[in-house]
Amino acid sequence: MRGMIVMAGTIAALMATPTLAQPGEGRRGPDANGDGVITRAEVEASVGQRFARMDMNKDGKLDQADREAAMAERAARRAKEKRGGGKRGMARADTNGDGAISIQEMRAMAMARFDRADADKDGKLTGAEREAARPMRGPDRDGPSPMPEG
Repeated sequence: MRGMIVMAGTIAALMATPTLAQPGEGRRGPDANGDGVITRAEVEASVGQRFARMDMNKDGKLDQADREAAMAERAARRAKEKRGGGKRGMARADTNGDGAISIQEMRAMAMARFDRADADKDGKLTGAEREAARPMRGPDRDGPSPMPEG
């Protein structure tokens, strides 16, 4: 149970909204080219990279084995940062109910989050759109945020 909560919190944290990708900051997040605008293509690439890092045993899904393997690696960071998500967020991300989050499930959540933040529907997130999406990062949002930091 604790492992599930920890992993869900970690997933939520890794999928922070695009407000974290500000130009000029040391970490670009999904803004791969650093132009201050996040495109759908940048989000898709970022999700793939995050998923690969999180899939500790490289079996193509995020499950209990990955949670256990990642716990020691993430212990110091968790102690410094408070993160939400919990079991409820994990359940929302696991849309097929198999107890694991696939790359397809993670990508679908990321793209839905991107689409909600893309107010003018031009396929790009400006600083203003990212700022307007900031309230979605709170613990009461609809599942974990699919936009990661760095």
